[in-house]
Amino acid sequence: MLENINNYTYKSFKNYTGPLSTEKFKRVNMIFGYNGKGKTALAKGIIEEFLKDPSNSENNYRFYDKDYIKNNLLIENSNSLKGIVATFGEKNVDVEKEIIEKKKQLKDTSEISKNLEIINKKINNEIDNIFNLKKGKSTIKKKSANSIEELYEAYTKDLVPALKLVNNEEELKNTKDSSEYEKELLKIENLKIINIDLIDAQEIISISEILSNEYSKVEIPSIEIIEWLKTGLHIHKKKNTEKCIFCSGDLDLNKIEDKITTYLSNKKQQDLQKLDNFRKKIDIILNNKEKIDENKNIVSSIIGDHVNIYYDELNENILNLEKYIKIINSKIENMSIQIEFNTKEFIKIMNNITSLINSINEEKNKKKKNLNEKIEKSNILIKGSIALEVSNNSLIKSLMEDKKKNDSDLIEMEISNKKILEEITKLKNSKSTTSDFADYLNNLLLQLGVDFYLDIIENNYIIKHRQDRISLSLDDISEGENNLLALLFFYYELFEDDKQTQYKDNIKILVIDDPISSVDDINKMYILELVKKISNLEYPQIFIFTHVWDDFCDLCYGKKDIDTNNRETPYRFYEVKKNSTGSYLTKTKTNETPYKHDFKEIYDFSNKTNADDLTDCEIYHYPNIMRKVLEEYMKFKVSNSSPTLDNINNVKIALCKNVNEASSNDNIQIPVLLDVCNILSHRSTRNPEQILNSAKYLMKKIKEADINHFSSMIN
Repeated sequence: MLENINNYTYKSFKNYTGPLSTEKFKRVNMIFGYNGKGKTALAKGIIEEFLKDPSNSENNYRFYDKDYIKNNLLIENSNSLKGIVATFGEKNVDVEKEIIEKKKQLKDTSEISKNLEIINKKINNEIDNIFNLKKGKSTIKKKSANSIEELYEAYTKDLVPALKLVNNEEELKNTKDSSEYEKELLKIENLKIINIDLIDAQEIISISEILSNEYSKVEIPSIEIIEWLKTGLHIHKKKNTEKCIFCSGDLDLNKIEDKITTYLSNKKQQDLQKLDNFRKKIDIILNNKEKIDENKNIVSSIIGDHVNIYYDELNENILNLEKYIKIINSKIENMSIQIEFNTKEFIKIMNNITSLINSINEEKNKKKKNLNEKIEKSNILIKGSIALEVSNNSLIKSLMEDKKKNDSDLIEMEISNKKILEEITKLKNSKSTTSDFADYLNNLLLQLGVDFYLDIIENNYIIKHRQDRISLSLDDISEGENNLLALLFFYYELFEDDKQTQYKDNIKILVIDDPISSVDDINKMYILELVKKISNLEYPQIFIFTHVWDDFCDLCYGKKDIDTNNRETPYRFYEVKKNSTGSYLTKTKTNETPYKHDFKEIYDFSNKTNADDLTDCEIYHYPNIMRKVLEEYMKFKVSNSSPTLDNINNVKIALCKNVNEASSNDNIQIPVLLDVCNILSHRSTRNPEQILNSAKYLMKKIKEADINHFSSMIN
């Protein structure tokens, strides 16, 4: 039996010999180690030490790891898995004759399939002919379906709604298409109703106020004169001349520009400009008469003469605006007088124009709706006419009967062939030396609710989906299912029989590295029990590795690793650790809580002088463990134990006793600690020194905040 490994150098192990003589390997060895500490390297070292004895060979050990299937079972350039030879009972070695007889019973379905293809094509063509003849120029779309039966059903179901709109089937036969309605609808959709830019109520009220104001008689040039001055100023600036280009007289452009600015800034002048703009807007509305008459003729020809009344009223309202031009002109000519302005009437005219245009649009929409209803009704009748013809067509009826009989015959033949093929498969498998294992494993996978099973191909296995029966690769099943399948292969291969009672005596040592990984809770419980069964085997020496402390404690539960005077225990519990000199193995206790175990690990890590030797795994690992420690510690101190920046005040209370007692250094260090715990644990950023500094800070603050808690955790 292997008691230790000697002078082992690989990865983090540096010329390591161990464990100590007082802690030597026993027959069953449970080994815990966080990722990155050297756990997998040690597993390989045990195999290497075992093979140093020339009496041992590869046939004398079994090694399980995450690559067990790939390294031991997967056939190169294939998705097939190597078959496990197992014979339970006598085999029928001569079943070929029976297989040949079964194959003779298989029925050829090619001819009937060809007949069905021809029948389907004839039915489809006949339906197409009826559709094209009946639809006329309407835009009804041809139906599609997955089968002829579905296509026939899709057409014939249109008969019932059509018969509700007519008195009898004869009337339905004479239905005409809706192409004329569709042409008329297109005209309606393209019809543009006149749109007039109107004056809003706020501007009307503003003009009313200007008309009622009395302005002083200060001489202000007219709008036309000011516009003339602005144009002249622009021309002379562009020419850059000191002489007037009209009269050749002297010019003072700055003086002229100042005067124009004065005029424009004058309230009277500003209101004059508003009046002029208002007058122009009325002129634009008045100038719409010709467009209104043109639009009236087009719209009435398409919608109907009844819309003329709206256009006539529209013109009447617009003509009523002419008197307001005179009112505006009077005010512009003499700004010092007050002029009455009927604001309500003017606003009413604007509202009337809006209402009349809306009424015309409503008539357009009514016409459009009416045409759509006619088209819809017409299309229902056309579809019903097609449905009537399809359902009454004698050729289609005859072909559908032929199809029904051929389908029935084909189904009967396929059921018979399937049954025969299953019998042939069973006969072939009965010759296989790997069928017993497949049967055993498939029953087990079914009990566990796994959606795949093993099928036998030339004494090897392929994975198939339980429902669809399609072939799957290892990439098609989850990582947890891969691990479950691998461990079942590993476990079953250890025995000579299907009851797992006759252990293969040539296997002297078992090394199992992280068997419980990425599996769901149900399968995890099964795998745990399977690993426990392996640990209870009486003959081989066993080494079981795991990186999960809870699983380690579960596997060790009920077992003792301390020898007494009366009895020597077969068990030994270890932990793989690492320091500045490399990885090493030490005995460990299994009664520590996960929190205490994690706390002690961060405490040990915080005592390092530098982080130069941290591996990539440890750069991920330590921030994760620090987060777990901080979160668990906070549960003793605050109600919300989430170690995040959003909950930073509770973090300060836990580490500093009170938010207000957090020093300026704490206010810097705590956010950094939270970033390390929450960001570096999920990102590949390399910052080992910051991780170490944050670990030192975390331990220091817990010690200061609660020395009793700190002491109980590290002892």
